[in-house]
Amino acid sequence: MQYLFTVINQGIVVLTIHPHLGVLSFVLARSRTGFRRTDTIINRLIRGAIQTGLFASIFALADLFSFVLHRNTNLYAMFAYPIGRIYTNV
Repeated sequence: MQYLFTVINQGIVVLTIHPHLGVLSFVLARSRTGFRRTDTIINRLIRGAIQTGLFASIFALADLFSFVLHRNTNLYAMFAYPIGRIYTNV
C-alpha cells in the first residue's frame, strides 16, 4: 500500500510541474510592457522558471523511475533527499 501511495504521489508531482510552468510563462509573457528593460527582466524570469522547473521535473522522474525499477534497493534516496532543496529553488 505504501509503495502504491509513493508511486502515485511522485507521478502527481511530475505531472503538475509542467502545467505550472506553462501558466507562469503565459502570465509573465502577457505582462510585457514594451519597455526594453522591463521586458528583459520578464524574459529572464520566464527562462529561469523554465530551467529550474525542468530540472526539478527531470529529478522527480529519476526519483520515480529509480523507486519503481529498483524497489529492493535504496537507490531512490539519491534523488529523494535533495529533491526538497530543488523544489525550494523552483
